[in-house]
Amino acid sequence: MGRAVPLPIGMACGQRRRSGTGICSKPGHGLPLAPTVFATSNRLGATIFRTASIPELKPMIFRRLFFLIAGLHLTFHTWAQTSTGADMIVLRSESSQCLKADKAVAGAKTFVAACDLDQALQRWVLQNSQIQLENTQLCLSVNEISDGQPAVLSKCQKSPKQRWIYRNHSFMVGELALDFTDFPDPIAVFEYHGRANQRWEPLSQLKKLVAAEADTVVEYPVPLTQKKKLHLEFARDIVNRLTPLDLPLPVKRDLRRFPGVMPADVPVTHQTFKMDRRIGPLKSPGWAPPWHQKIFTGLWARAGEIITIDVKASQSSDLQDVYLQISEQDEALDTVADKINDEPELQRFASISVRMPLKLGTQRVRSPYGGFIMIGSKKYADARIEIEIRDAVKGPYFNTTTHSLSEWNSIKNRPGPWVTIEGRRSVISVPKEQVAQLTDPAMLMGYYDSHIEDIEWLAGFDGNGALHPKQSLKHHLIWSPQISSGYAHADFPIRTTSDWRLADLNEARTSWGNVHELGHLYQQDTWCQTFGGESSVNLFSLYALERFGIPHQTVEEDMYFRVVNKLKSGAIKDFVKDADEQDKLIFLMQIVDALPEQGWKIYRELFRRYRELSDQQMKYLIDQGDSAQINKHYELISEITGYDFKEHYQRWGMKLSEASLDKVRRLKLKKLDKETWYIVRRNQRG
Repeated sequence: MGRAVPLPIGMACGQRRRSGTGICSKPGHGLPLAPTVFATSNRLGATIFRTASIPELKPMIFRRLFFLIAGLHLTFHTWAQTSTGADMIVLRSESSQCLKADKAVAGAKTFVAACDLDQALQRWVLQNSQIQLENTQLCLSVNEISDGQPAVLSKCQKSPKQRWIYRNHSFMVGELALDFTDFPDPIAVFEYHGRANQRWEPLSQLKKLVAAEADTVVEYPVPLTQKKKLHLEFARDIVNRLTPLDLPLPVKRDLRRFPGVMPADVPVTHQTFKMDRRIGPLKSPGWAPPWHQKIFTGLWARAGEIITIDVKASQSSDLQDVYLQISEQDEALDTVADKINDEPELQRFASISVRMPLKLGTQRVRSPYGGFIMIGSKKYADARIEIEIRDAVKGPYFNTTTHSLSEWNSIKNRPGPWVTIEGRRSVISVPKEQVAQLTDPAMLMGYYDSHIEDIEWLAGFDGNGALHPKQSLKHHLIWSPQISSGYAHADFPIRTTSDWRLADLNEARTSWGNVHELGHLYQQDTWCQTFGGESSVNLFSLYALERFGIPHQTVEEDMYFRVVNKLKSGAIKDFVKDADEQDKLIFLMQIVDALPEQGWKIYRELFRRYRELSDQQMKYLIDQGDSAQINKHYELISEITGYDFKEHYQRWGMKLSEASLDKVRRLKLKKLDKETWYIVRRNQRG
């Protein structure tokens, strides 16, 4: 994407799932994970997946054989029996996320939260194969040693349900491992697979490793086969982040290659920002977009230097889910895996972004890596807050609504390795060299803004009714030298890599990739997966580019001709099983082609109709899956167009229920006068 390529159905992921496979799932399922630290507060990274493990229905004898074999090459050990001091237990898959009890009471569940040296609910005493919450008689336990059981606190006692063996960086109770699934799910135990979301590191052990390997040099890129070096790099990252602010960082990092260095002679400044939190995306069971409100300050935190934040609000609750973030590079790469995005090497530091929850009063934070400073609000709140940032420096930041074109050259040449450009509805962040030839940032962002607004028109957001509000939140697109999956993937921010040129005027106007990824963030769970997650998204791609006069790739590549021939051959007997992503897109487009006088308005109304369903109806469609979604889609398309599309669906290998057929029959709609399933739009050249 981002250049002339075959229609990239499936080449870029939408919102990813927790399967460990990195394949696409329903947009809005699972939250985008981003960094959080306390003194260096950090909830960071890509969506981390609970990977597929041995199927639960395998016989117990096979499961025991697996662990017997695994034991031949895994390191078994327990923590020191004489340990008396408290420790923090750090999760490997989410940088600077620590095991935390919800409350210091029996029955309390456990979660992961930003590692906080001052948080008593994160301090654990590891001894006698028990994990005991400090200064309590409560130990980590499970009610039953069975798959999916939550890890909770219970009164300490000698019991197999509290006996934790530390094996190959995993805490095991019986044959099950302590497992992080997703935010905000509680910690539970699942069958062992040994990937990053089941790996936990006592902070004391990480400190020992860093001290012992103080003279070891790790040069990037690092082959993913060099697990000891990768573990050392993880340890160095965590130890730096969790070093108290009154102490110097123990590990010096070479930042010249990535993310780059802000010169030491740039003068510090201070600036105050106001956030009105009375803004937020509409969310429902059928559509839960990951993006949220963000202020791009244009200020830069220098690596290793402390910045000060003063926060004012009417009450502390006004700051719930408000955070400060340093660096837009907020995806943590999984260095436990054998490959990252099909690459055998780690090209950059695995995680560099820092995120700190904001509180009333004065706070301080330090990033080992530096970066642009952002202020975020994860949800709507009836609150206004004021944030002053001190001891930061001005970075190369251009805002098309406040800066003039005459200021562009001086701004882009400010010291700093990265540039952020903000428009009305869009923001991009790229290395400085990528804007060297950019002469008109306002025109660039105008293209992105227009694409977003065209996509939102098709999604039916026009302000006509409470369920269809005009959107105002901004989409953030970033470039990174290495990302977790795909040539790009949709999240908040949208992440791109390789030769994806976000700052190129022609690419911003004509690139399929940008509108494809933006479109992923507007798909609805009530139908978009059944009709092709990488198919339905391209309705947005086709419409947005059509608005700029760009021909449909479905036509340019004669996709209709190939797909209809496949349908005629009888190769598509079952739509769900037999139709591929291109087939499903042509099915959807033939509905537009059948009624050109209605055209794109059909899908615009369809998105609105799904939003108008009750939460219960949406959940039913999501839970019931393909059959229910096909029937509802048929009903709505027929109602919206005024034509009975029964034969179109049936010819495409979809079985319609008698209830749906009867419902549409009673509407007494017009019959279509053409074989819509054979509609072909041909390339004019041929």
